[in-house]
Amino acid sequence: DKVLVVSKSGTTARILARHEIEQPIYAFVSSEVYKRRLMLTKGIFRAFTQEPMYSGRDEAVGAVLAHAKKEGVIEEGEKRVV
Repeated sequence: DKVLVVSKSGTTARILARHEIEQPIYAFVSSEVYKRRLMLTKGIFRAFTQEPMYSGRDEAVGAVLAHAKKEGVIEEGEKRVV
């Protein structure tokens, strides 16, 4: 089980990390600055930059899932929350 968070600045991922959930949190943000900030946040397992930012939610989620598969974060049949 994994949690994938798509966020422009990483605020959503940081809020979720505060709750100290059991599942690892993988964050996809818009710039290296936000990525570095998230890597200092307790509870964030790994952060990635996702560029360009997409106009629609469905397009962004599809791109993030493809990026996560390419990076080896998720596999087919695994439970995940986006």
